[in-house]
Amino acid sequence: MTDFKTHHAIDEDGWSEWVSPDHESYLMKCCDCGLIHEMQFAVVKFTGEQDGELEHCDFVKDPDVQSVFRARRKSEDLHYLVTMGSIDFSAGSEARHILERIENEEISASKACELICLLSRQGKGA
Repeated sequence: MTDFKTHHAIDEDGWSEWVSPDHESYLMKCCDCGLIHEMQFAVVKFTGEQDGELEHCDFVKDPDVQSVFRARRKSEDLHYLVTMGSIDFSAGSEARHILERIENEEISASKACELICLLSRQGKGA
């Protein structure tokens, strides 16, 4: 079984720290859906030549150059959880309290998604 490192938001805007992935095989386990996504990364240099809408690029093979990435939840994810998820957002619920913390600027939308997903996994949101 693969061990996964968890990356949490580290700033006010909900971004994680920068991650330096294994370019050939990187598995990302989604905290929202729980599925594992296989990802590959490459470093390229765009040539400026166009082929239709696509710009040609050359792959960079320099071992001292590597791609990095970071991630955050989009605030649309919170909208999805509120409108389409099976979470109880009625007055007095834990999920409603989390939304109120966003409105009071106590937490970010990204942090709210994290907390609401935790509620859902614990079975407290339905």
